[in-house]
Amino acid sequence: MPQYASPYYDPEKAHEYYMKNRELKGYKDRYGGHRGHGTSAASGGTLWQESPDQKPGGGSTAASPTSTPSTTSTQTRSTDDEIEEVRSNTASTVKSIRDEIYSKRDSLKEYTTSLSDANKQLREELKSMSKAERKAKREEYSEKIKENIALAKKAREESRAYIKELREKIWEARRDQREKLFELRDKRHQEKRDAREKKFEEQEYEHQNKVQERISKADAAEEEYKSKRMESDKAQSERENTEDGHTGGFNEKGKQAVKKLREKMAAEKKETIARLNEKLDQKMESRVAAIRRQVENNPGLNKELYLSKAKSLLGDLKKEKSKMVKSAQKDFKSKYAREINSLKKDKSNWSYYDRKKEQDTRHKERLDKRSKRWAESDNAYASRRATTRARYNEADKKYEKQREATRQRYDEADREHYARKSS
Repeated sequence: MPQYASPYYDPEKAHEYYMKNRELKGYKDRYGGHRGHGTSAASGGTLWQESPDQKPGGGSTAASPTSTPSTTSTQTRSTDDEIEEVRSNTASTVKSIRDEIYSKRDSLKEYTTSLSDANKQLREELKSMSKAERKAKREEYSEKIKENIALAKKAREESRAYIKELREKIWEARRDQREKLFELRDKRHQEKRDAREKKFEEQEYEHQNKVQERISKADAAEEEYKSKRMESDKAQSERENTEDGHTGGFNEKGKQAVKKLREKMAAEKKETIARLNEKLDQKMESRVAAIRRQVENNPGLNKELYLSKAKSLLGDLKKEKSKMVKSAQKDFKSKYAREINSLKKDKSNWSYYDRKKEQDTRHKERLDKRSKRWAESDNAYASRRATTRARYNEADKKYEKQREATRQRYDEADREHYARKSS
């Protein structure tokens, strides 16, 4: 290339300038800064871009329990310290070799300058001599000058060979650094990957614990609901089986049935009592008529005695009438109680079962909504985990691809180096 043909081009100085001022493209973090320990050649630069899921300090994008990040950060800092130590040692080695190269160059320059000055002095001495002396000593001075030139040439060749050897040492030091950093970055990536997988498992364990806790609370609430329901059913059963005629818990249907029953029983009671009264009145009238006929047909009978007997008979009839009416009322009361108890046996007459049906319906709706909410939450969680796993796998593939590309680039650089060395 044209720049290499220039007489002012110094490959050593050009390489030194490049190594001091080069910048490698590294992964930029979320805050816009470059990650790593610097991008200069002395520190080794950035080997390849790291996956976006690996944050500085060894973390990942997934959330995790508080116990894991500190351990992961400690491990990552330890690996980063090893990387920094390798870079520092290599930079120190390269600096010492360069210092030796600069020292060798300076000593060579002083030596060749002294030889050049010696030749210049010999030429001046030869020039200052007379023609006869110059003719006599020309050959001697020429041999000395040639000897100094040969010494300078030999010194340059030896210096080039030595500097070439030192440059080879620099290349070997950088190659060793490159391989060590390659291994350490693999180690750091594996540590981050292990920490990421551990967090992933801990998230799953925490999620399962929450699910079990959620199910336990739901089961406890369901047991409490059933227990209260059993207590209410027991109290209702006692109300249904109690023959006290109490209908305070009836619904509208039951109240209408009780109202109709009362109206029916009142009508029947009225009709029965009226029929009894009519029957007894007829019996009393027939008895009175019989006594009156007997008195009228027998004038010699003691009327006062018959009248007293008639009064006594009428009194007995009135007592019988009162007793029969009371008996009928008692029968109607018993019948009413039986009918009421029959109505109490019918669950459709109780407002309790209406409320129970409504409560059970609302309870079932709550359970359905809760089940739907849980299913949506579990599906969302599974989707997030699947997305995270896919992102992790993609990051690992990207890392392996970049790693393979870096490895190929290193191998190509080694082949080019050995080709130049052999040529």
